[in-house]
Amino acid sequence: MGRTMNDDVQSRISARFRDMWMRRDPGQATTEYALVLVGAAVVALLVVAWATEGGGAGRIGELFDTVLSGVLDRANSVPIESE
Repeated sequence: MGRTMNDDVQSRISARFRDMWMRRDPGQATTEYALVLVGAAVVALLVVAWATEGGGAGRIGELFDTVLSGVLDRANSVPIESE
């Protein structure tokens, strides 16, 4: 059996979509990567500013103390099984 007109149209359409999908702008990935880095840098700067000038150092210390005491309290409340 030979190819029909329908087969030819389907192959042209699939080739067009494949070409459109594969032909992404190569600079787009670089731009996205740069924007992610800028966003991460801004968040890091905000955290550093909060921790150093906004009294965050004391709050971070309190947070660690609270978390650590909670973990130790739970660890101490677990009964030790003897063999």
